[in-house]
Amino acid sequence: MLLLELGMLRSQEIWEQLRLYSLGSFVVAGLAVATAAQGLGDSSLYVLAAVTVALKGLTFPLGIRYVLRNLEIDPRVPSVVGVPTAILLAIVLSGFSFIALHNVHIGGVAALPLSALPVAVAGVLVALLLMVLRPHAPSQLLGFLVLENAVSVGSLVIAPGLPLILALLLLFDVLVGVLVFVVLVQYLAVQKTAVRTDILNRLTG
Repeated sequence: MLLLELGMLRSQEIWEQLRLYSLGSFVVAGLAVATAAQGLGDSSLYVLAAVTVALKGLTFPLGIRYVLRNLEIDPRVPSVVGVPTAILLAIVLSGFSFIALHNVHIGGVAALPLSALPVAVAGVLVALLLMVLRPHAPSQLLGFLVLENAVSVGSLVIAPGLPLILALLLLFDVLVGVLVFVVLVQYLAVQKTAVRTDILNRLTG
């Protein structure tokens, strides 16, 4: 999952970022199935995996692609810094996560390897980095969605028995974010220009 996030930082095209996010969602669903198969979570994890595939793996990427294609925006993604610098920053953040959490021990039997917790935290940090470095509404939305994926992996490591209703509440927050994105992009792309969020600085008062 972390490698897919690094791929999103490297990517200069929104369509490729959508594919990488969709693949990352399938990875999260697979981890949920693996956790349930080991008997460290109840059958609700299978439901969570199915919902993850249906919404985050298929519906959200296809829906975002449909909206952006209808707006006929430039698929190239602007960036505050160059790709090598962005990747280097992501590596530094990931290294910090592994160094800070390598001595953290989780009580009980973990469904996933303990190294998955630093990976999940690194995923959160890289997702935030993606949102900061890309003043592009679709990329910032994908950063938010990837962050939720990383949080889901962290919850599978720390609390594989997390009640299904709480996991679905996280998905509800993601759904609200997607709806806000659709409204925002429709506004920003009225003139068929780049869907950049930095122009919102003009909306003061």
